[in-house]
Amino acid sequence: YSSETWTLAGSPYTVSGNLVVFDGVEITVEPGVIVQFNQNASLELRGKLTAIGTSSDWIYFTSSNASPIMNSWYGITVLGTSQTPINQVTMEYVKGMYSTTFINLDAAYNGPYNFKHCYFAQNAKVNEDGGAPSTNFDYCTFEANAQALDWCQFDNRASHCSFINNAIGLVGIEKVDTCYFRGHTDFALAPYGVTTGCNIENNVVGVKTGFNAVNHTFVNNTIMYNEIGIEIDSYFNGSQTFTG
Repeated sequence: YSSETWTLAGSPYTVSGNLVVFDGVEITVEPGVIVQFNQNASLELRGKLTAIGTSSDWIYFTSSNASPIMNSWYGITVLGTSQTPINQVTMEYVKGMYSTTFINLDAAYNGPYNFKHCYFAQNAKVNEDGGAPSTNFDYCTFEANAQALDWCQFDNRASHCSFINNAIGLVGIEKVDTCYFRGHTDFALAPYGVTTGCNIENNVVGVKTGFNAVNHTFVNNTIMYNEIGIEIDSYFNGSQTFTG
């Protein structure tokens, strides 16, 4: 009900049920803090969350299970707020692990939503949709998720990210640049918009077109050592342009 700082001295913090951060409330998480969620617990964010760690003191949002597995907790659901904060969610050097959907931004309208130098692993899905006006993943690593990034409705970007050993890497992200994709057991990416300067290697399927992938531009990417390099399937009327 009121703003708090979750301190390193108070860590770990255990969430036992559905924790609601109310409208107008800001939670600040200090470097090194562990936030652990019991089975099926979740966080509903109507206020603001700022979690900025460092390269030597990561912040963890993870399961409290001694032997955690995917789907151990439900994740973070973000709702738009009447307080209209800027940057409703900011995460840097955060590890998000073992959730059903780590960050659900389907009803989030108080961004931009920024994730930088984060590590996401063993989630069924990292995101559900994107928030307005934009959702940005920069210098992040996505490893061993069932699906890393999913479709975002508003302006969105994945830049200088690594996608490693997921089942599905990336679907429907508008701007993808300078990313690395390896070891995907389904496909590495089905992008939408412009994809530039990526390395896509050693996947079952490297790149595939998908629903609503009209007028996609694929520029100066390297696709090699995949079982199928580029799978052109189906899309609305328009064009797929491959250059460089």
